[in-house]
Amino acid sequence: MARTLKVGELKTLIVNLKAYVLGFGKLSDLDYKPGWNRWKFLPVYIFDHGTNVLTGSAVVSWSRWFYVHRKDSRLAAFMNRLLGHAERNHGQLARPPLWGTIDCPRWFRYVLCAAWIVLFWSLL
Repeated sequence: MARTLKVGELKTLIVNLKAYVLGFGKLSDLDYKPGWNRWKFLPVYIFDHGTNVLTGSAVVSWSRWFYVHRKDSRLAAFMNRLLGHAERNHGQLARPPLWGTIDCPRWFRYVLCAAWIVLFWSLL
């Protein structure tokens, strides 16, 4: 049975994208770990959080996303263990989703990833 896109799923994506873009102005309001500041966090926010949002996830780092989804996905469990070797409890220590954002449904995230793959493939 084919799934149909519901307004709520698309709305979640739009809310997350809007929160990500508007979040650039709120980076100075975040509490940072010792040695971190807005400018050191900016590349992490752009690339780590940004790519995660483009796949339909909340405004969150991949590390935290892998930690949260480690029981649902073998890939997430593997990546969580791999990152855990770099820093003990790396995903658990990463900050939770920013700006109150949430993940889109799993099937919608898969569709978005497939759409990105088709787009990049067509550009080659």
